[in-house]
Amino acid sequence: MFDGLSNDDQYGKSENICFINTIVQCLANTAHFVEWLLENCTPSQLMMANKFCSFCALYEVICDIHHELRNEYSSSDSTCATAKPIAQYLEQLLSAFRFGEQGDPSEFLVVLLGHLILCVKINKTVVDMNSSLQPIQQIFGLNIVSIIECKICSKTSSVDTWESILSLPISSYSDLSESISAYFTIEDIKNGDLYSCSNCGKMPEKITLDGYSDETCRQSHKENENHSFIDKLNSVVVHLGEYATNGHVYAYVCSPDGYWYIADGELLTPVHLDLVLNHKDAYTLSYVKMLKRSLYLSDNETISSPTHSSSVIISSTPIVSL
Repeated sequence: MFDGLSNDDQYGKSENICFINTIVQCLANTAHFVEWLLENCTPSQLMMANKFCSFCALYEVICDIHHELRNEYSSSDSTCATAKPIAQYLEQLLSAFRFGEQGDPSEFLVVLLGHLILCVKINKTVVDMNSSLQPIQQIFGLNIVSIIECKICSKTSSVDTWESILSLPISSYSDLSESISAYFTIEDIKNGDLYSCSNCGKMPEKITLDGYSDETCRQSHKENENHSFIDKLNSVVVHLGEYATNGHVYAYVCSPDGYWYIADGELLTPVHLDLVLNHKDAYTLSYVKMLKRSLYLSDNETISSPTHSSSVIISSTPIVSL
């Protein structure tokens, strides 16, 4: 079991940090990230210079969220977990953020991951110098390759871009798979004035853009030829409100014990997976890569916990085969 995160000050007044709490809870229940954080977090140069280090702050909060980590890793005496070590430096993450004002959870996630990359880069002991990607980039997000083909000489060129999240249009599509397929589709760009081919030196009337081919996904296909890995839903951020910067935010998270909970401030409640899958206000979905065989129960094993789906196989969670 883990702790919720307080959304109120010492007088019981809301501090409007539910969007921060929600993202932190999602990260705190991403097992691979937590394992890496605990193994690598040491006092950074920023912390020793009394400057804000999101790497160290997130480490402190996550240790407070998980009971079993408190005595071993955390010196905090607080009886209630709080994300204030991050929230109080909100404007250093992005000047548009204001402590005490509601923010967009997806924007906060992007900014936080970006700041983590900077902090980890400063703490060189946790950086793999043989990799072009920082540890945070290896754990989260995806490396997208945009491929352009000149229609005159057929020369192709590419640009690599790491994205922490994939923003998909959902209103025009019936399901997630359809939306992803539309996002990665090949398209012809007919305004030739915007592109000059470096090979033939001409400006073609039409070029072909191979819609953001995911290099990470390609590598996953190579190492997953026997289809032993899948992407499994790990958390869902729910937003209630007309705009992303107002209303209320909470999350459904799959804890390390495999059970689903609703994390709404300090409140943690076990929930049926069916409720998670059918929520109409889902805002951000987080998936983790895992072995397919770890999702299935044996033929004679039953589910006694109310937190799983009514379906016998745990893989009733939305998954995308790799």
